[in-house]
Amino acid sequence: MFKLITVSLAIFLIVSTVYGVLGPNHYKEKIENSKVKVIATVVSVKVISANDVYIEKNVIFKVRKSYGKDKAFSNISGYCYSPGGKPSEGGMLYFYPEKGDEVYVTIMNENGKVTSMTPVTPELEKALTDYPESIVPGLGKVRIDRSILNKKKLDNLNEENKKALDIDNVPFFDENDLKDDNDSDFLKAVSDLQKIIPETGNLSKSLKKELSDILKKASLSLIKIKKNK
Repeated sequence: MFKLITVSLAIFLIVSTVYGVLGPNHYKEKIENSKVKVIATVVSVKVISANDVYIEKNVIFKVRKSYGKDKAFSNISGYCYSPGGKPSEGGMLYFYPEKGDEVYVTIMNENGKVTSMTPVTPELEKALTDYPESIVPGLGKVRIDRSILNKKKLDNLNEENKKALDIDNVPFFDENDLKDDNDSDFLKAVSDLQKIIPETGNLSKSLKKELSDILKKASLSLIKIKKNK
């Protein structure tokens, strides 16, 4: 488990880092500019040096997935700090890595300074892999911006289904296009789809599901019609 303290305000937060007095943009830029960005498991934690203010640690990570400019696919290492007995004057991020922790970690470069460490969840991993634009760097960790995530999901859904419906370069159909076919389910699906498409900018959960079901039905029916012709 990671712990997080804002040193300048002496506020303890149960997360992964300790923040100093530098502005949040400083820490965000450090994450964005990190060359190593991976999902990994902490293999070992070794103390390099210690004083009254901080403990410097070398952490070895076993990489499972790599997302950064430096594509690390095996073990990588980085160093970070944990607090000593006296409070810091600010500007230093404090982390508490433990062996076995599964994290999304960003490091300035191989063997460099750790800039963020975030516990991995299935949702975070999927967002990192499929919707990286939704990942927002913060103070020593990252989070998912759900408004961006939902928009990207909807954009991808629309694009995928446009391709599915675009067989033989036919964009959309109305009942006249298929008047010789008796697939009433398809005709209804297309009609319903055309009514819903203009509303895709602001969908409720129920409407998203309805749209998805209609698109699937329309796509499958169109493929069947094309094969039978």
